[in-house]
Amino acid sequence: MLFSAVGELNWYLAGSNRRSFIQSYLPRSVYEGVDHHDHLRGAYGPRLRGRRYNAQLANIIDLLKHKPNTRQAVIQLFDRRDLHSKVRDLPCTCTIQFLLRGGKLSAITYMRSNDAYRGLPHDIYCFTMLQEIVARAIGAELGDYQHIVGSLHIYDRDAIFAEQYLEEGVHPEREYMDRMPPGDPWNGIETLLSWERRTRLKKTTASEVLELPQTYWGDLGRVVAASHVPKSDSQRLRAIADSLGTTFFRSYILDRIHS
Repeated sequence: MLFSAVGELNWYLAGSNRRSFIQSYLPRSVYEGVDHHDHLRGAYGPRLRGRRYNAQLANIIDLLKHKPNTRQAVIQLFDRRDLHSKVRDLPCTCTIQFLLRGGKLSAITYMRSNDAYRGLPHDIYCFTMLQEIVARAIGAELGDYQHIVGSLHIYDRDAIFAEQYLEEGVHPEREYMDRMPPGDPWNGIETLLSWERRTRLKKTTASEVLELPQTYWGDLGRVVAASHVPKSDSQRLRAIADSLGTTFFRSYILDRIHS
């Protein structure tokens, strides 16, 4: 789940709508609505990081910098034109609102529909990462996150997997991903996106992965690299795990060997 969630976050931040991109991380992706150019009409990337009005992520960061108390810092992902689309791949997310109060940035997401087994974990990961990116960009601390769903559901095909997950019970120990470092995050993000693209296109080497800096963004680069390493290549996966700057991702990378 971690690898596909990180892959999807990169897909968003790259502003991409290419199905071939996301299928590198979700090979069984059910994304539909692809045209003959490999483009997905409902992809979030162009709606978050497009141009002008569609540069919504940059626009709300600028708005919050100049009007900290604004109630207008809203990203709209479901568009009125989607109602007239004949494709099934429409955004499930309607809006994400950001509110800066008392030096803390809170976020409220409203979704018209959410797959509780496959979609919800990815969505909460990606949207809280967006919240942290915005918070760092405006020099704020993290506030609350609220996730509101109109229709929360599990499909019949996933019911048995959801039941197996629930049977695992509550894990007694909690580990948390490191906080994003203070300061403007965009240099780190652009470096990560460049690394991800080279990795996905098989233009990186095994030694380059181990030479990534032991930083927040460098370790996310290692996660990206590990997701493209065959599970049978235990030696390379162990080497990536050993080169991490934080222990949080280590078990996820090593679990690929046994999965």
